[in-house]
Amino acid sequence: MTRKVTICDLMTQVFYAVSVSPWDWHIAAMRLFHGASVIKEKCAPAWKLAEVTWPDNLGDEQNAYLQLVYPWCLLAGLSLEAMLKGIIIANNPSQYKPHKAGWTCITRTHDLAKLCQLAKVGKWTKAEKALMKVLTRQILWESKYPTPKKSYNMDATIPDPLGWFDLYQAMFDKVDEKYKSIGVQCVK
Repeated sequence: MTRKVTICDLMTQVFYAVSVSPWDWHIAAMRLFHGASVIKEKCAPAWKLAEVTWPDNLGDEQNAYLQLVYPWCLLAGLSLEAMLKGIIIANNPSQYKPHKAGWTCITRTHDLAKLCQLAKVGKWTKAEKALMKVLTRQILWESKYPTPKKSYNMDATIPDPLGWFDLYQAMFDKVDEKYKSIGVQCVK
C-alpha cells in the first residue's frame, strides 16, 4: 500500500527546493531592493529639505518621511543579505542542505561583513564597511525595536541617508555583479 502524499509533504519539498535555490534568494533580494527604492523616493526629498532647515520647521508629512530611513535601512540591509546568501549557496551547494529543524550553517547570520567574506565579494571602502555595520544593526534590531537586547549594542551613528542612498546602490550593484558572475539566472 502506498502512502498518500499530504500537503505537508509537498510544502516540505518546496521548502527544501526553494531554500537552497540561489535564484529564489535573488528573487527575495530584488523584492527587498525594489521596496527600499520606493521608500527612498519618498524619503530623499524630506532629507534634502532637512539639511537646510530644522526638522521642527518641516510639516508633519515631511517629518514622517524622515522616519522612513529606518524601514529603508531594514529593506536595504535585507536585500544585501539575501543576495549574499544566494551567492554563498551557489558557491557551496553541497554545504547548504536544509533539514526539518531549519538551517544549521552560516546562513543564519545577519552580519553583512561576515556574509561578504563568505561570498568572496570584492574589496570594500571604509564608507561601505561603515554602512554595512549600520545596516547589520538595522536588521538585527534598530529598524524593528526601540532598544537592542543589551545596552552595549547601542550606537550613536547619526543617520546620513543622502550619503547612504548612493553608497548602498553601489554596494548592491557590486554584490549583484558577483551574483551574475557565478552564472546563476538573475531576476530583473
